[in-house]
Amino acid sequence: MNAYIHSVEDREVHRELRNLIEARDLILFAGSGLSAQASTDQGEHPPLWKGLLDGMIHWCEDHGVLDEDRVGDLLDFVAKGYLIEAGQELQDVLDDPSKLMQCLGEIILCKNQARIREAHRLIAQIPFRAIITTNYDEFIEGAFWAENGLPLQKYYQRTLSGVLEMFWQRRPFILKLHGDLNDPTSIVLGYRSYERLLYADNAYRFCLETIFATSSVLFMGFGGSDPDLDGIVSRVAAFDGRRRCHWMLVPAGTFPSLKAKRLLKDKGINLVQYEKDESHSGVVTLLRALAQRAPIAPVRPVEQGQSGAVEIVSKLEVLGT
Repeated sequence: MNAYIHSVEDREVHRELRNLIEARDLILFAGSGLSAQASTDQGEHPPLWKGLLDGMIHWCEDHGVLDEDRVGDLLDFVAKGYLIEAGQELQDVLDDPSKLMQCLGEIILCKNQARIREAHRLIAQIPFRAIITTNYDEFIEGAFWAENGLPLQKYYQRTLSGVLEMFWQRRPFILKLHGDLNDPTSIVLGYRSYERLLYADNAYRFCLETIFATSSVLFMGFGGSDPDLDGIVSRVAAFDGRRRCHWMLVPAGTFPSLKAKRLLKDKGINLVQYEKDESHSGVVTLLRALAQRAPIAPVRPVEQGQSGAVEIVSKLEVLGT
């Protein structure tokens, strides 16, 4: 490890994150890698973003939605890394919401055989200030119900009313940036949907600005090839004015040391990495550490010091509240 990359076993990292959790000041930002922690009894996992697109293309072929030539073109498109563009093509093709819901459900839920595992149960035990996700599934919501006997309030673009009140009251909720599987009209797959959310919808953008301006973020389940990762990271850093300290858990080798340095220097994001194995067990390692209720010792200073109440008020005044 070096000054810009920390080990998932680093106790100082655990302490810093648990301090934020105890203060109800840490947001979990969950990517597709967390959905992939679910599995069937046969060991099949929900796909990551590229696998989801491949699966959707083959589903469309099997159900007569795409002919052989278009299937080949789209698979080649995905293989060359044009993931958001391929997503837009698929959203255009699956313009019937019921078909889109059926397609996504069969692939993401492994034909309804995927089950919640330890990672999701641990997330439900940790009092994050909020959970934000780009995932469509309800694994986190299901785990929250199983662990707490209560529903986790769910929001996405069309159901934003009340989300900031929940946030200020530090009541748990999940904000699903790309929509929810059970409401196919909310699904975001391609460029047009991304642009509508982040640029055309002022209320939605203001909601994200407010949340990111006032809490630290732990990114989990994202990889270097996630098509929207750079955009999300840049917006978090821009919205908080780089006064917060953020964290990102990734497999070893995802980013070179120089990229890790720039993430910290330019965007206030500390990289935490684990040795990659088939089950990405480092995800569970960190979540187990964060779920502990052991006393929290003082921690070392961080480069992007925490913002105080005056900074928060000033930032919100800039945002227009």
